[in-house]
Amino acid sequence: MRVMGIDMGTTTVSVVMMNAQTGAILGSRTVAHHGFLEGHIPQSKVQDPNRLYEVAKGAMEELEAEFGMPECIGLTGQMHGMLYVDGQGEAVSPLYIWQDGCGNLTMENGETYASYLRKTGGTASAGFGLTTHFYLQKNGMIPKEAEKMVTICDYVGMKLCRSSKAVIAGDMAASWGCFDLRQGKFLTAQMEQLGLDTSYLPELMDKHGIMGYTPEGVPVIVSLGDNQASVIGSVGDLCD
Repeated sequence: MRVMGIDMGTTTVSVVMMNAQTGAILGSRTVAHHGFLEGHIPQSKVQDPNRLYEVAKGAMEELEAEFGMPECIGLTGQMHGMLYVDGQGEAVSPLYIWQDGCGNLTMENGETYASYLRKTGGTASAGFGLTTHFYLQKNGMIPKEAEKMVTICDYVGMKLCRSSKAVIAGDMAASWGCFDLRQGKFLTAQMEQLGLDTSYLPELMDKHGIMGYTPEGVPVIVSLGDNQASVIGSVGDLCD
């Protein structure tokens, strides 16, 4: 069984094909994506999501040409960041990455956007997806075509599956902040009390299941955070 893993990094995209039975690496590609764009202010750190997708797709096609189609595709990559998609699942904004500093800017009440959101009782820092979303909302910068927010990894999954359904798993969701780790859900009511529009949140999956299928019928798994993936890749026995 051939399986493929895709890592959407901050500066590179890595794709690996492996034998699931033996763990043998069949082939891999790591490509600098040069995806950074100029932000509207110096604190803004943004990338072109479709550029990142095209680089990933090119690396995938190289490995598929050499080893054949995978029987499953897994996704991982940079956490915290977010972008907006429209009703067809297409990006309508840049990717605001984990380095974005707009959440540290000061609101009219003298608080930063991040410190204000910490009143939910959850985490909130600059670069966290919901902090960035709150900043964009308060400054009228959410595109009118936007319907949902997603991670770059799950956006790539949507593109591969030609899907318009926005989803996220718990680890990536927690990296956006304002998340209850014990109950495994967003602090929706608390965010709404603070004036944050939660209608853009994607569907929260209770596990890393199949998010869809490529046109060739290959299942694509909802993305895993890069911190979590590094543990799985480094530790022989997760229970020890």
